[in-house]
Amino acid sequence: MRTFTFNTMKPGQILLFILIAVAYFAQTRAFFLYAIIPGQELLYTYVFYSTFPLALALPFFYKINVFKKFSLDVVLLLFCFTAYIAYLLIWGVVTQNNIVFFTDDLYSYALMIIFILLGSSKVFWKHFINVHFIFFPIALLINMRATGIIDHKSLDIDSLADYDGKRRIVRALLSYKTENSISMWPFLLLISRSFNFRRVLIVVAGVSFVFFLQILFQKRAPFLRVLFYLTAFSFILPWLYKFKFRKYINNNNRLKLAGLFTVLMTILIYKVPNLPHLIQYNVVALGERYMGHRSEKETYKGGATAVFTKENERIAEVDEMLRSLSGQELILGKGLGGNFYSTVEFNDFRAAVHMGIFTFILKGGIVFLLLYYLVVLRALINFRLFRYDLYDISAFIFIIIANIFLLQESFFRFSANVIMLMIYSLCLGRLLSKRKVVLPNPQPKLVI
Repeated sequence: MRTFTFNTMKPGQILLFILIAVAYFAQTRAFFLYAIIPGQELLYTYVFYSTFPLALALPFFYKINVFKKFSLDVVLLLFCFTAYIAYLLIWGVVTQNNIVFFTDDLYSYALMIIFILLGSSKVFWKHFINVHFIFFPIALLINMRATGIIDHKSLDIDSLADYDGKRRIVRALLSYKTENSISMWPFLLLISRSFNFRRVLIVVAGVSFVFFLQILFQKRAPFLRVLFYLTAFSFILPWLYKFKFRKYINNNNRLKLAGLFTVLMTILIYKVPNLPHLIQYNVVALGERYMGHRSEKETYKGGATAVFTKENERIAEVDEMLRSLSGQELILGKGLGGNFYSTVEFNDFRAAVHMGIFTFILKGGIVFLLLYYLVVLRALINFRLFRYDLYDISAFIFIIIANIFLLQESFFRFSANVIMLMIYSLCLGRLLSKRKVVLPNPQPKLVI
């Protein structure tokens, strides 16, 4: 596979490289604030937001012709979606919404539209994936290092080796603030059968680390999300692809992979002597959270099923947000920058809801939510099971799982998870585009 090389970069690739580089930099800025240039939060923020014009220019450099790339009904649907966002922009200005929230919303939805358009370009997809394999391994190393950096104000221990498992340590670890920088892992996992061995090792290392992080953080929905993607990768994707992939795996490579994991685990156990107990403590605690334990001192009165009631702080937050809306706002929203005062967890104004799908109601009401689902539904309908393209099938699976978990997790925002926003929008654009169906060879070669 041809890799990303600097001596052949075209202007569009240069812009993409800078945009992705700054995106990774922004998502790991907590590490740099701690370890390299402390106390410069505004500097990092300005650098991050200053790259937005680069995203605006990308469709021109990649020569995206909307009427050639998309069918007429999709063009009309995207026009309605974009026009409504424009209305929300105007309404946000008229109502003088918070400028910080407004800017973040504007960049988030504009970037979503831009990357939906870019998702129709095969050339852009190739460049996009290649660039990520420059920065994803770096972000992975940063997160591994950040997991060992502890906020001693939140947790009075010197290292993870001293952790006794008696309370959640999620917010005490620096990697809690940097983990979104490796949020490309689900899609990279789904398409990993098209990679060479070196890239597969990077993806496997990333997925393994994310799996470990969710246990360490005792996060219920993110842990399930990892299981969903692993199940989709192992069973659903091969079934959709219409062939049994296991017989194509090279046994020598399998032995190399097993050897690598043995070396990695030896290093981990050496560096963190308490690792087996650390995992055991948190697996037990995670299981207790599924059974209704909110924290080490609190338990839901309704037990495990209470997570579906207002005892769950996320449902309580949605209830609080909906109650803050007038009848008109419930239908048309508060516009870009729309926010509400939350007393559930932070006692502060919030521009998004943890149950991300309701953020569309906050910004643009039921109308915006319906438009969003029309775009998603049209993308899923446009998918063809007889399309044997691995990227098509991976995009299809990715969109379905992402929308399932938007019922529990936040929507992807420019400031919070720009990398996930990019890949999600690209997947929508890929499925919405009109392309010829390419049948596979009788025995596709898988590289693992």
